[in-house]
Amino acid sequence: AILAGVNESTSVPVSAAPPLSPPTAARALPESRALTISMDFDRTFAADPQLWGEFARKSVAEGNTVVMISRRPEADREEVTKTLGEYADAFSQVLLIGSDKLKADAAKDAGIKVDVWVDDSPQTITDTPAPQPKKRSRKKKATDGEV
Repeated sequence: AILAGVNESTSVPVSAAPPLSPPTAARALPESRALTISMDFDRTFAADPQLWGEFARKSVAEGNTVVMISRRPEADREEVTKTLGEYADAFSQVLLIGSDKLKADAAKDAGIKVDVWVDDSPQTITDTPAPQPKKRSRKKKATDGEV
C-alpha cells in the first residue's frame, strides 16, 4: 500500500494510529434492550409466513418478545394456528381481539407494552391518525398549459 509521505519499505506501527471512537450518533443511542414486537396476521404474517416467521424466530433468539395481535375473532383461532404452523412457538401470545377493539387497547388490557408494531393497517392499532405526507408543490414550467 502506498501512503502519502511514507515509503513502502517504512513500516507504520499499528499502535501509532489513534483509536477509533464511535460516531457521535452511535454514542448518543441508549443501551439496547429487549423489545416487544407485535405482528399482525392478515396481510402481514399470512402474506409471507416464512419471511415473518423467520423474523419472529430471529427476534426471539436475540432476546425480544414477539406477540401476534389480530382483529380476527376468537372463532378463527384454529385457522390462525394452522397458518402459523412451525412458527407458532415464536409468538409468546396470540391475541384474537375481534373488530370492535383497537390493538393498542387490547395490548394494554393484556398487560403488553408494545415497542414495535408490524402491521399493514396502522388505523387498527390506535385511533390517532397517521401523519399525512406533505404534498410537494410542482413549479410551473413555461410550457405548462401549452399545446
